[in-house]
Amino acid sequence: MSLPEPRSEVVERARRGDPQAFGEIVRIYERMVYNFAFRMSFNREDAIDMTQEVFLRLFRNFGKFEPSRGFGAWFMRLAVNVCINERRGRTRRSSLVQADSAECESRPAATAEIGKDRILRAVADLNPSYRAVVMLRYIEDLSYGEVGRILGLPEGTVKNRLFRAREVLRARLEKVGVDG
Repeated sequence: MSLPEPRSEVVERARRGDPQAFGEIVRIYERMVYNFAFRMSFNREDAIDMTQEVFLRLFRNFGKFEPSRGFGAWFMRLAVNVCINERRGRTRRSSLVQADSAECESRPAATAEIGKDRILRAVADLNPSYRAVVMLRYIEDLSYGEVGRILGLPEGTVKNRLFRAREVLRARLEKVGVDG
């Protein structure tokens, strides 16, 4: 999968304040941004708030976009930064993950379901920079190069962070008894 890239004339019109063009950009990226925000926060309300904040920041910062660079990578970097900053600023634990955990513990469930819940909790507890590379690479299915462009990192650093994130996840999952 690769990042969607709106037509350059749509980006330019949106940059100049055309509300229809801005709306088209929102339609192109809204689901991707919401999904990413949800996977960063594991909370629907937080994900909605983060998504709104991303598009508000886009509106405010559109003038900083350099048309010679690809819009998709620039925009997703803005989205990732907003989500990481918002996540760091929030102190409450994800109510969705807690609700899912309680539900799994209160009913008979297959081992796979319990394992999936533990994996989701382990990913939710990763530090935001590791969680961002995990989400972009494995959930959004972007290449190492695309992840690097979005995060402003060399491809080698992306691979290193993924390796370290997998090691952290493996250790946490082994500790709670989930095969990694």
